[in-house]
Amino acid sequence: MPDGRGGQNEGGYGADLRVTKLTAEEVAGVITNGRQPKGMPSFKGIIDEEKIDLTAIYVKTVIKLKQ
Repeated sequence: MPDGRGGQNEGGYGADLRVTKLTAEEVAGVITNGRQPKGMPSFKGIIDEEKIDLTAIYVKTVIKLKQ
């Protein structure tokens, strides 16, 4: 969801990013490599590493504040 809440979506069930216990590095790893069994595609080669890192930082700072 746009505010980071999890829930049912096109690919399956998304985790609530507002309360994730993953570090920014782990979030970047999930964005990069995906979680195929859970419906999360890999964005390696589609989004450059800098943008993936910035997205992970956004999740850990801005999204976390939307609890």
